[in-house]
Amino acid sequence: MVAKTKNDIYPKLTDLIDRSTIKDIQNSLGQTFETGVVIIDPKDSSHSHPGQVNKFCRLIKSTQEGAKRCDEFLAKVKGVNKPTSLTCPAGLSCLITPITTDEVLIGLIVVEGLLTSRTKVSAKIKKISSELGIEVSKLTSVLKEIDIISKKNIVARETHLFSIVSLISNLCYQKHQLDKKNIEISGLFEINKTIISTMDLRKVLMSIVKAAASSMGLKKCSIRLLDEKGKILVMTTSIGLSKEYLKKTEIRVGKSIVGKVVKQKKPMFVSNIDEDNRLEDSIRAKKENIASLLSVPLIFQNRVLGAITIYSTRPHKYSEDEIALLCNLADQATIAIENIRLFVLRREGIISITQSLAETIEAKDSYTRGHCEKVAHYAVIIADRLGLSTTKQRQIYLAGLFHDIGKIGVSENILLKPGALTLEEFNDMKKHPSISVKILSPIDFPGEILSTVYQHHERIDGKGYPYGIVGKDITLDARIIEIADSYDAMTSDRPYRKALSKSNAIIELKRCAGMQFDPEIVDIFIKILEEEDGQSDNR
Repeated sequence: MVAKTKNDIYPKLTDLIDRSTIKDIQNSLGQTFETGVVIIDPKDSSHSHPGQVNKFCRLIKSTQEGAKRCDEFLAKVKGVNKPTSLTCPAGLSCLITPITTDEVLIGLIVVEGLLTSRTKVSAKIKKISSELGIEVSKLTSVLKEIDIISKKNIVARETHLFSIVSLISNLCYQKHQLDKKNIEISGLFEINKTIISTMDLRKVLMSIVKAAASSMGLKKCSIRLLDEKGKILVMTTSIGLSKEYLKKTEIRVGKSIVGKVVKQKKPMFVSNIDEDNRLEDSIRAKKENIASLLSVPLIFQNRVLGAITIYSTRPHKYSEDEIALLCNLADQATIAIENIRLFVLRREGIISITQSLAETIEAKDSYTRGHCEKVAHYAVIIADRLGLSTTKQRQIYLAGLFHDIGKIGVSENILLKPGALTLEEFNDMKKHPSISVKILSPIDFPGEILSTVYQHHERIDGKGYPYGIVGKDITLDARIIEIADSYDAMTSDRPYRKALSKSNAIIELKRCAGMQFDPEIVDIFIKILEEEDGQSDNR
């Protein structure tokens, strides 16, 4: 493999200066030097054509062969890396000054067609005439119109050209630095945008690896996080890596490059895996077309969380700027990971406290003990059968778990009454969805969960409570919970009646489909119940 140099990854001249500006510079220099000026991009097969050309050069370039020889001369000039003067095939002098920035050649300015000796050029006219098919008299005539430039004048022009090129080089360097910073800012913006929009760790990590790969101009990147014991690095998120490569997901701390990065808490890179034995499984890396890599630790308050690694398909010695860029992205990643971890801990703690409160309420009523868990269980099965996302299933589970938490505000006399409720008692019972929402609102539950809890006693025909919402104006989540809740209530003993059998409960679900329940969800739930029966028969 050929090592990837700084020149390989540095942008072209036309990436730093747009073509119209290059043309303006070229024309301005042409007027200053009163001759043709060519600006060459070494990475581009073509070059700009000067607008202001002396008559001698124009006559030669008017022939196909003459234009070809001029182009061939300029092609050879591309390798020049220091200010110099060369003689073109027609005998005229050309001043060549390279445009370099950050020690990389990104362009050359060629001031062509300078006559320093009329005798030298005149001696070549017959040969030029013969080879290009131009009359000697024409060549001689236009040559006489060109002024001879003295050596002193040449030195002055070289000095002036060098100062102009130095200014252009500095502007290109500043533009490149600005572009790199913009890429970094863009990557950080995408990460922050994802963090703001979701607390899903995998989505945030995917945003980070995409931003890192894009910022570094690469296509492969991964994040490994430490396991709970802090001894194994587990592949958590990646981009551009094959399934075969990802089969080996674990690396021990201290082993291979990534393991050493985590143990030593500092960035490391392999510029060429063929020449570095620190990579444990270099054969597998070669099969993945990995030639070099850079790995940076994810550290939060001196605690290592894992490592982010970028991979290149070519050997490459990573610069301090590249390491700094990946470190900046790693810092952003660690903040995101830690924030999400704290959010999850807080959420789980709140859910645990709320669940204990729900269990306390159920303990008041021996008839409903375990009811909310069963409702949540059935609701998730229905949601899964409907193809809802894991995030949505989680929301439905929590809504099922806490849908009756508002019953803490309902008298035990009403909850445990063995007979029918009076109108006044029923009106009190109907308040429990509103009480549930008041209890859950300060806990920062998603609005979807609160809506589901609030609407779980609404009916398709509009005869439910608290608002009498009709049909699909009731959220899908609430329509799911309504069926799961009603089924478990029907198949459980209550103070006012004995439990229905499973078959009778199914009959009741069918009877109320289209009135109380969403008929499509009823059909799905009945199939689930029938499948449960089939599984129990096969045991």
